[in-house]
Amino acid sequence: MRNYLFLCILLIQTFLIRAQSNEIFVDNLEHTYHLDNKTTEESILLLKTKENTVVSYYDAQHQIKKSFAINNHDSSFKNLIAYSFDKGVAQLFWSTSAKKTLFIQSINLETQEITEKEETYNSKGLLLLTEFSNDSSYFIINLRKNTNVIVIHEFKNDGTFQEYPIDLSNEKFYTLTPTKPFNLQNILSKTTSEDLIPNKIQFIDQKQSTALSLATKLKKAYLKEDQLIITFDFNTNFTDILTIDLDRKSYEKKIVTKPKIAYSSKTSSNSFIHDDFIYQVKA
Repeated sequence: MRNYLFLCILLIQTFLIRAQSNEIFVDNLEHTYHLDNKTTEESILLLKTKENTVVSYYDAQHQIKKSFAINNHDSSFKNLIAYSFDKGVAQLFWSTSAKKTLFIQSINLETQEITEKEETYNSKGLLLLTEFSNDSSYFIINLRKNTNVIVIHEFKNDGTFQEYPIDLSNEKFYTLTPTKPFNLQNILSKTTSEDLIPNKIQFIDQKQSTALSLATKLKKAYLKEDQLIITFDFNTNFTDILTIDLDRKSYEKKIVTKPKIAYSSKTSSNSFIHDDFIYQVKA
């Protein structure tokens, strides 16, 4: 609700903006993009019209620092798949509908200087698992279809893009039947009343409060510095934990045992990570 209200305020403010003593009027609005820097709490609002795009740069108090209009880029790059901005420079990563090419747009919010380039990008055959950002990059975590390989796409603050795979073919994950372990693609495709969408990992942003509807998911991901921690709670006796080091491009798999109680068909369990602790519940 807070983000929604803030976006409404930004929209109202931006329809009449004074930038460098000139008024910018926004008409024939086609698309709106709201970009956050969660570390500095600064934000950017992009208002795209048929003629141009208005870029509005806000500080942590939601006051306009800069606002200016830029020319629209090639209309075939419609999808803003990732972004980052740091030290007054925004990096926007656009793709076509076919997702075979990246159009990278670098905008200096102070000088209004813009640089653009294209790079090969192919997401064909990938299933989106989750996405998130840290201080230096925006990450999209995918599963290569019909394999047990996680493919990580990293979009950096310097405007560069990197792709690297994590092969988990030798790892096993468990549900209610310990004698029948699952491979990665099977555990990710599993659905329950808590996890209705297959191949979806709920990312938990620990800098914000977490709704109960999200905390009860059985597939969750957390970010701690350069480590992505993924938990699976389909087994009532323990939590499967997969930790991916985003810097070293390596991983570690371990199991944490849950409290022991008398088992019944109605037994359920889950876990939640906060700071350096894992909290497990079983009932």
